[in-house]
Amino acid sequence: MSDPRFDVTNLNRNIGHAARKAISELVLAWATYDSLVSQWVIVTFSLPLDAGAILVGNMNTETKLERLETLYRHHGVSGAASIKILRKEHLVHVTIRNRVCHAHCAGRFKSDPDRIVFAPVKQMTGNPGEMLVEALHIDQMVAATVFAKNAAKNINRLIEAAIPRGK
Repeated sequence: MSDPRFDVTNLNRNIGHAARKAISELVLAWATYDSLVSQWVIVTFSLPLDAGAILVGNMNTETKLERLETLYRHHGVSGAASIKILRKEHLVHVTIRNRVCHAHCAGRFKSDPDRIVFAPVKQMTGNPGEMLVEALHIDQMVAATVFAKNAAKNINRLIEAAIPRGK
């Protein structure tokens, strides 16, 4: 929710335990998910670990998923449609993840303590002299965390199945 009429008197700078927990779980879950997507790319493209890290280290997760989907389609691997679905789900939740990870957490609304206020240092289009302020509900953070945890679990299974085991 963004509102050019943000009222600073409605802001409690203490976000509380539930919000801190939701934020930390989101950050940890997305770090695992992002890392596993990188590993999935490395394994799928049969890259040595160092070369894989160099190639995908700073690549965003959306691009990694696009590359995986393209490779799967190119080789006729059946999982391409599943990757496309994963990419769409990723897009639903990544905005929440990005806001939490890349914006200043200013506090929570006194009027709605489950809405956490973020200031991403972005202008409000069409409103000269004003800056964007957004409030995310804790439930949105929890949903993004659940997505990342579930996706990570499924990707980990794929990686484990793809890694050859010694005899």
